[in-house]
Amino acid sequence: MKKIRIVTVSIVLASMLLMSLSTPHALASRNLAVLPPEARVQGLTLSEWLARLQQLYAIPEPINPIFHPMPECYFARYGNVGIAPTYFESGSSSCTMPAGMMLHVNVIVAGCLSAMGDGDTEEELRACAEGVTMENLQASMDGIPISNIDNYAVTSPFTLDFTEENIFGLPAGPSLGVAHGYEFITTPLSPGQHTIHVHGEAPEFEFVYDWTYNITVTP
Repeated sequence: MKKIRIVTVSIVLASMLLMSLSTPHALASRNLAVLPPEARVQGLTLSEWLARLQQLYAIPEPINPIFHPMPECYFARYGNVGIAPTYFESGSSSCTMPAGMMLHVNVIVAGCLSAMGDGDTEEELRACAEGVTMENLQASMDGIPISNIDNYAVTSPFTLDFTEENIFGLPAGPSLGVAHGYEFITTPLSPGQHTIHVHGEAPEFEFVYDWTYNITVTP
């Protein structure tokens, strides 16, 4: 009976050890810092949030956050979700946001516009955007990698209403577009310092996007 008890205790201790060793990996695989790709936020899918990100490109050049960084971490806010600006080159930024908000972040995205001659129909524009190869995708939150980033791929049709001073130099007016890329939405951020890092490459265009958001979350 004593031997049986010793064996049983050994098995329990071994199981506890395995659980303690596997916990960090399990937590990382669950991506506790970001919402799952299938989550709906305010009733919207990740694809629909990607469409909202595209509105960044319709902001007139003199005030567009791409060229004129803002102190806030988002260029648009919908309730408790802010949409972080994305950029045309690699670098870093420092910004603030209130506690409890979530942040929509772009890893890398390709957009095709009818106004640029990329296609006339949604089907043509979708083929254009989804035809761009993206690789070496990476993302992390506070130094912890976001796993399975491939699962965060989304495609979204949208319409932009360009002003005269748009960043592409296009004629003013509406343009149909389709975006394809990798995005995620964080869980509500706690007060303090946070860092979000993203990296993606589009070898066809010799484009490397590597950006670090240094975030101060205020109480």
